[in-house]
Amino acid sequence: MSEAKRHRLEELERETPHLRTAAEIAAYMRMDEKTVNGLINSGDLKIRKVAGTYRATKPQLDRYIEDVHEF
Repeated sequence: MSEAKRHRLEELERETPHLRTAAEIAAYMRMDEKTVNGLINSGDLKIRKVAGTYRATKPQLDRYIEDVHEF
């Protein structure tokens, strides 16, 4: 990762601490990060890429969990 990108990601963390990374999403949802990436790539987990990395808010994750558990 370039120094500029690393700096931008650190800046993003300070500006938007409420956004979760894929690793943080995996920990929150108690699943493997590869599974989270699969959900993102399939479109099942609809989150956005911010500064080159996928990010989600806790409310987005909670809505996803609620939708999955309605079945």
